[in-house]
Amino acid sequence: MKPLLIYGANGYTGRLIVEEAVRQGLQPILAGRSEARLLPLAHFYGLRTVAIDLHDTTRMQALVAEAAAVLHVAGPYAQTGEAMVDACLAAGTDYVDLCGEVDVLEALQARNAEAIARDVMLLPGAGFDVVPSDCLAAHLNLHLPEAIGIRLFIKGIEGLSRGSMKTLLQNIARGTIVRYDGTLIELSAPLRLQCDFGDGPRTAVAISLGDVSTTWWSCRIPNIEVFFESSPALEQQASMWRWLRRLLGTRIGQALLQRQLARLPPGPSEQVRSTLRTTLVAEARDAAGRTMRASLHTPEVYRLSAMTAVEIARRILAGQRKPGMQTASSAYGADFILDLPGVTRHDAHMQPAV
Repeated sequence: MKPLLIYGANGYTGRLIVEEAVRQGLQPILAGRSEARLLPLAHFYGLRTVAIDLHDTTRMQALVAEAAAVLHVAGPYAQTGEAMVDACLAAGTDYVDLCGEVDVLEALQARNAEAIARDVMLLPGAGFDVVPSDCLAAHLNLHLPEAIGIRLFIKGIEGLSRGSMKTLLQNIARGTIVRYDGTLIELSAPLRLQCDFGDGPRTAVAISLGDVSTTWWSCRIPNIEVFFESSPALEQQASMWRWLRRLLGTRIGQALLQRQLARLPPGPSEQVRSTLRTTLVAEARDAAGRTMRASLHTPEVYRLSAMTAVEIARRILAGQRKPGMQTASSAYGADFILDLPGVTRHDAHMQPAV
């Protein structure tokens, strides 16, 4: 049986994924640009490593052809995704990533027919963004199949990895992306709502997450908004003047931000990953005014990302795959997330039209 290839294995999330993969008995090939950063992992786990640049097309295609699936965890995907997808499609190898970047997800959807023709599965968003929210949205859509709108609320994010922050900062000049009437819209002002995560109403701020793309693909719900529980840092970013956003989006602004980013820790500590819990709440509505609400409780986001990504890879290696563009719910069903330890779901009763 062909193995799993993990590209970007030496990053913060990549290391967690390697640890989880080995724990589950997999023997992946570890790849990335830096041999020096890969070797400690190789020695510790006794795994094969390959130092290779994504844009070394001939070598990359040959390496990808050795694997049953590629788990691509080297972002930002706007810079790295296309080259790896090209290699996978050329080699006939299934592609999985952790992408939550809206534009990249939209571009992947445009390659659905090509992937089907080449018998390749493209499954982006295999981490916290977007597996739990995708499965929760699909669950509500099963009970409210004519849903025309959904709001997703998330609580329990304590710190981001440098890689996640780098992606966010590269998009700082843009407003929040939502989907209205099937079309992606960039909001000119921050959107705030109240959400009860189980401990009383809390303010939540709309953010740009991949769900506005993937929930549309999975469920065809035309109106999608995603919110994080408000925090001082989030409020500061949401309320930032538009001219300042544009300034920070320039090459000089980005250089300053990346310099500050390098001073931060790689990501949440092991203690945070092992103790923090995350809550997701989804509210769907149909044209008749009926609504349904459900919540999902999961382990910490990076811990969960390693679990979901490896579980998807494990299923692909076992032959459970669907060619074309997929999400976790479209490939494995709305209950996929419940197969993971530490995840629970609670349904509120459907509310009739008023």
